[in-house]
Amino acid sequence: MTDSEDVLTRVIAGRSVPADRVRVQQSLAHWIREAYRLGDDSYLDFAGGRRLYPAAVRYETMAPADGETA
Repeated sequence: MTDSEDVLTRVIAGRSVPADRVRVQQSLAHWIREAYRLGDDSYLDFAGGRRLYPAAVRYETMAPADGETA
């Protein structure tokens, strides 16, 4: 028996317990927030293509009219 076969005989394929699932979800949520914070849009692949927060509204600055001071 090879080492890989020995390892595979010890692995129990079963459903994850709910506590493990929650831990995975919390870890994923943490890394999604970190990616957003760092400006990395790759988090969209894990967030279903939805942004975490709506885009910020940006207003154009208006140049003062003739004769007006800023």
